[in-house]
Amino acid sequence: MVYLDVHNHFYLLEDFSIKEEEIKSIIEESLKENVKIIVLTALDYNTYKKAKEFEKKYLKKYKELKVYFTLGMYPYNTLKEDQKNGFIKNVDLDYEKLFKKLYEEKQNYIFIGEIGLDYKNIKEEEKEEDIFVFEKQLKIAEELKKTVIIHSRKAEKTVLEIIKKYNTKKILHSYTGKIKLAKKILEEQKDVYFSIPSIIQHSEHFQNLVEIVPINRLLTETDMPYMPLKNEKISVPKNVKLTVKKIAEIKKLEEKEVENIILQNFLTLI
Repeated sequence: MVYLDVHNHFYLLEDFSIKEEEIKSIIEESLKENVKIIVLTALDYNTYKKAKEFEKKYLKKYKELKVYFTLGMYPYNTLKEDQKNGFIKNVDLDYEKLFKKLYEEKQNYIFIGEIGLDYKNIKEEEKEEDIFVFEKQLKIAEELKKTVIIHSRKAEKTVLEIIKKYNTKKILHSYTGKIKLAKKILEEQKDVYFSIPSIIQHSEHFQNLVEIVPINRLLTETDMPYMPLKNEKISVPKNVKLTVKKIAEIKKLEEKEVENIILQNFLTLI
């Protein structure tokens, strides 16, 4: 069996003061659980470069591990605020540069992401700029025939209206919007997939989401180091095995069947 973590910020562990030995232990524990596909998901151009450096330093020597990269810009004004608050360090906020890099680096990443909209803490007058950055990346993804990874928080209706316009496959990462709206997305768009985080273990919302999303539209993720399980300080890749187990329980399928379908779903997107 091969498990996959389609949305992971492994490269941020050093910012969380996680020591080298612990990082190596996390990798090896994940491989023991057959997590052999990890997508290192960028927030901007600098985190893309950081992910590349992290892969060379920690991951490259594990030949059985397949590592993929994304490139894209997180909701712009939220990213700017996160940098100001020290939540994300050394951010490159030059989105025009990012747009150019999407073309220049197109052979070196598989998905454009994470991109999207986050209306939780931004001002009304900032929304127009966020939508511009989001739509520009969707246009580039359509042109380059790249799948996009989408972050949406408190902006799901707007995101749905925007993504309808673009002929590209989309992964809705850790969707926290209303289940009714998720049903509408599934009905209206056949190219949208939902990636489910490991907190499905204790999240009624994600359990309900898995109930309504067809198995051939599901993926597994951790959003590492964010969204840890209740007994953890950070989320870790080996947890996707638990997610597959929970999905199998909800869908009343064998775990191996669920794992195989999720893997096939992923392969259709790369």
